[in-house]
Amino acid sequence: MDTAAVIVTYNRKALLKECILALLGQSRSCDILVIDNHSTDGTGDMVRELMETEAKAKAEAVGNDPESSCFSKAGGSEHQVQLCESADVKETVIANPRIIYKDTGSNLGGAGGFSYGIREAVELGYEYIWIMDDDCIPDPGALKELFAAADKLERGNMKPEERSAERAEGAADSEAISKIKTKRTEDTKAAKPKEAYGFLASKVLWTDGSICRTNVQRYPMARRIKDFESELVRVNYSSFVSMFFKSSIVRELGLPIKEFFIWSDDLEYTRRISMKYPCWLCNKSVVVHKCKGNYGINIAVELPERVDRYKYIYRNDVYVFRKEGLKGFLYVAVRDLYHVVKVLLTAKEGKLSKIRTIIGGTLSGLSFDPKIEYVNDQDSRAKPYN
Repeated sequence: MDTAAVIVTYNRKALLKECILALLGQSRSCDILVIDNHSTDGTGDMVRELMETEAKAKAEAVGNDPESSCFSKAGGSEHQVQLCESADVKETVIANPRIIYKDTGSNLGGAGGFSYGIREAVELGYEYIWIMDDDCIPDPGALKELFAAADKLERGNMKPEERSAERAEGAADSEAISKIKTKRTEDTKAAKPKEAYGFLASKVLWTDGSICRTNVQRYPMARRIKDFESELVRVNYSSFVSMFFKSSIVRELGLPIKEFFIWSDDLEYTRRISMKYPCWLCNKSVVVHKCKGNYGINIAVELPERVDRYKYIYRNDVYVFRKEGLKGFLYVAVRDLYHVVKVLLTAKEGKLSKIRTIIGGTLSGLSFDPKIEYVNDQDSRAKPYN
């Protein structure tokens, strides 16, 4: 199998099961790599039961003994089934029906989980990686459409009308992009970029069929995509809710930054990629994000006991948007000021602690400078960060 779907999960076994079943039902098959941030709700047992059920069904279909502790073969060497426990790592592996389960041993946060999982996928030799949260439910043809878009981009046979118009202000969305484009124009004999695309993102719907507001891609920095009809739409920023890319991108540009812990690791990683390669929203690839509500993050209405975690988003966003230069700093300053005013006007409790979190997180972001890790970095495995 050439593709690994990487799911990061923590204490949401019912949603995870639904996600896994949706992946097993894809019209274009993929292996499934479950990264469990040390759940305490029986997630591991649920995954093992699901794996055993699928493995026995497959073994019976080809005439193997489903009662053996470790099936040796099921339909040929390329469909080997292994269902065993590792002594040193909580790990169960099934190569067909294609599920790999790993318990990280501690809560690495979403950022650490994706860094861990993407590294695993690359080291296991997968050519393509498809990442998502555990509450992401892909339509049966979601992966097939991502591959169709990738094939079209690599063949270079897109019709002009299939591309979303790039606005003048978007064409110079950063000094870095301008320099890259200028260099390519001046050096007409230079080799083409190594990759035809950096990443592809699916159209993300909420449970009622509307666009999921928390997962709307951006192009350029602060403008949210509004075109959900064109086949392919240029993007710079995306969430990790159904993002597709090659392992060669990871080897070249590194892993998501695990020190982000939660929030904005997806914005940083997708922007890192889009500064080097064109990236696209694939509207034919559709997933449903079963988040609790179709609204953005809002510290003003957050419960007091959950406010402290917001320090991560304000710190991380400074790191993300300072890469855009002066306009990035201005964007963060204006947005944070708006959030402070929103807290003052609408928060019913804990106004002072919420404002302190906004200001404190923003200030800590000015000196926040984690290093980017690479797959060949053997001493940089994701570790707990909080």
